[in-house]
Amino acid sequence: MKKNKLNVAIIGAGRIGAFFDDPKSKKVLTHAHAYAKNSNFKIVGFVDASYKKAADACKLWGGHPYENVKDLFLNEMVDVVSVCTPESGRLVLLEEIARYGKDLRGGIIEKPLANNLSEAIKIKNNKFFSKRKFLVNYPLRFTPQMSELKRKIEAGHFGNFLGGQGNYGKGLIHHASHMIDLLMFFGVLKIKRSYIVGKEIDFSKKDPSYSLLLKTDNNLPFFIRAIPTNLYMVFETDMFFEKGRIRIIKKSRQIEIYAPQKDKLFKGYVNLELVDSYAVERDFELENMVNGIYEAIINNKKIVSNINDSVELHKVLDSFKK
Repeated sequence: MKKNKLNVAIIGAGRIGAFFDDPKSKKVLTHAHAYAKNSNFKIVGFVDASYKKAADACKLWGGHPYENVKDLFLNEMVDVVSVCTPESGRLVLLEEIARYGKDLRGGIIEKPLANNLSEAIKIKNNKFFSKRKFLVNYPLRFTPQMSELKRKIEAGHFGNFLGGQGNYGKGLIHHASHMIDLLMFFGVLKIKRSYIVGKEIDFSKKDPSYSLLLKTDNNLPFFIRAIPTNLYMVFETDMFFEKGRIRIIKKSRQIEIYAPQKDKLFKGYVNLELVDSYAVERDFELENMVNGIYEAIINNKKIVSNINDSVELHKVLDSFKK
């Protein structure tokens, strides 16, 4: 076996874990495919409450099927887990992983970290997870274009943040959390107050899509508008700065940069003009994520989306409902 090769088990043999694609797919859309393409990992098992689903996943990707994590850890040497189950039972599952996976070195947890803030804090305070390398998959953090935007924003390339807006649907926690996490990643959204100004039940009664007016610590406004997904899917973010504007559109697959330009017709006026437009490499985010957990475990590299980040995000999401 290759030196430093890590054994991985995928818990949750669903679409994001195993079945959005297959080994012949050109695009990497599952955790299984991302691990399979990376020579630093070996898939040793799948766990699912449905043994048939776990077995079907193993037929595609390799490894042995299990119905529970206890049997997995009793029978396999596992270095890394990917947790691809719904957040509703996440806390109990992670506590079982902590109980049985004593030799585990780290893992990847699909977003959101937990069902609510109190559960997220319990996970954070569990010494098992604080002593190991775990990341939470907010995928936009794993694209080089978003990382470069973060660098430019923090370096003052666009000047001070002035405010902005975003549009989304399909649940505050399930979907808007991606936008809020990205704004927190950029360092532009430090919320002082928030107001609910609208509500849509377009995903789940337990997770409505709220329209929100947010005020930052500098009393700057950011408006998030809920658009019902039964009409169409939209996800876009618009940020204004002293020296320009950043639009993240086409479900975060395209970035547009605008800069102030003197009006050629009316003297004394300044307009925002499009100066750059480029694609976000979202097809590689799962591969980047998997490589990120490897580098964190083997080379002690920083995790760009860790459990602490997710707890802070849950605090923000929880504050909206209050």
